[in-house]
Amino acid sequence: MYDNKLVEAAAYAQTQVFEAAAPSPRPKKGPAPQSAHSVTRAVDEASKPAGSGVNASSSSA
Repeated sequence: MYDNKLVEAAAYAQTQVFEAAAPSPRPKKGPAPQSAHSVTRAVDEASKPAGSGVNASSSSA
């Protein structure tokens, strides 16, 4: 999937992942580590200005 440019790789510091996952709806427990990384990426994408993200329909395959 990465080689076909269907997904992008992203790396985050562990503290950044824990901070992004902290406001979890589950009291006293955050999401699982894999989910916490996804939450971090989602927060980053949602924080970008409108129109700056990758639009799958505009890619030429």
